[in-house]
Amino acid sequence: MMEPMQAPLPIASVDTAVIEASTLFAEVRVSKKLYVGNLSFSATEDQLKDYFGQFGEVISVKIITDRATGRSRGFCFVEMENADAAMNELNGKEYDGRKLMINEAREREPRSNHGGGDHGDHGGGGGGGGYNRGHRREY
Repeated sequence: MMEPMQAPLPIASVDTAVIEASTLFAEVRVSKKLYVGNLSFSATEDQLKDYFGQFGEVISVKIITDRATGRSRGFCFVEMENADAAMNELNGKEYDGRKLMINEAREREPRSNHGGGDHGDHGGGGGGGGYNRGHRREY
């Protein structure tokens, strides 16, 4: 048995739906993460947020630090809108006495398991030797 057909929406409702949908899509923000290298060790996240903010909204700044010392490792990641404009304008520019090197950040590659734990049996063993192994010299 066929279901009864629904009456088409009035034109005003269709127009309103299109406007609401376009408004919804207009609010979607596209951000990109940048790698910023050759960074001064004295730079702060707030300073970088202001510096990159001239090109668009900065969502986050993360200066990468050494785990043991807490000191900056000289690079950071900046996530922002309009990242391409910031990258094109600021790459190679001097900031706090150093020329910035800016690229689009790449996803981190899986790390090998060098941090501890069981690495399994890799075989092998002692070895060694070399020239004159096992031979004594007499003087």
